[in-house]
Amino acid sequence: MPKVCKDGRIWGQTNKEAGSHLGIKTGKKTGKENYIKKGYNPNSIPNGPWRKGKEAPNWKGGITFLSCSIRHLLEYKLWRHKIFVRDGFACVECHKIGGRLNVHHIKSFVQTLKENHITTIGEAQMCKELWDVNNGVSLCKKCHKLTTNYGGRTSVKGDRC
Repeated sequence: MPKVCKDGRIWGQTNKEAGSHLGIKTGKKTGKENYIKKGYNPNSIPNGPWRKGKEAPNWKGGITFLSCSIRHLLEYKLWRHKIFVRDGFACVECHKIGGRLNVHHIKSFVQTLKENHITTIGEAQMCKELWDVNNGVSLCKKCHKLTTNYGGRTSVKGDRC
């Protein structure tokens, strides 16, 4: 029986000959050889099912900011699409067509939520002012950064996604 190194290589074998010399063969018979890296602990996989929901290290009791929840609604996505179509999928400032376009709220999104006393998703869906296409314009990333209320730069502070 050949002598085996700590890292799984056969004694005297070069890294090139060993292939994935950083690991040890698992012995599973699949199309590709499986290797387990040294120090592998199956309980430390960050994306395992035991790390979701209440088991996740950053779990804070199931809270999500209201503005984040609204931005994931179908109504919000349709509102954005209507603005892109109206503006011809072009930046209204520099007239660049396509690329990375953003929808800029003329009146701050958080300000609209506060003025209309919106505290639930249902209230947000019923608010006409929130889905008014005249409150949005298509801007490229560069022009959007130049606006006065980009990234929460506004007198009304609210929760951020």
